[in-house]
Amino acid sequence: MHHRVDTAIDEFGRAALTPREAEVVRLLLRGHSTKAAAESLGIAVATTALHRKRTYAKLGVSSQAELFYLFLCSLSHPELARLSPRSRVASPPLEQPDQPGLALSVSGAS
Repeated sequence: MHHRVDTAIDEFGRAALTPREAEVVRLLLRGHSTKAAAESLGIAVATTALHRKRTYAKLGVSSQAELFYLFLCSLSHPELARLSPRSRVASPPLEQPDQPGLALSVSGAS
């Protein structure tokens, strides 16, 4: 399972992102803050923040929670990891029928 997740993180958003943006996303998905990602990549925090902002725009998300949600959706719908945001017609449902009670909220509403 660990290998599958690592591979999914490496492939996530590849079609829509520049190589540096993809590096930033990989670090964010692995739990790094913007500052930690900047240190890991050896670039300025402001540059990393700019990459993050551009990545969010390209992927059609506005928060790290939405980024994680989109990544989680891509695990069960791998086509989401390869498509550009304009190619995505609709997001998968928030609740999976095989796992009742497991619902993810992106908007912050309860």
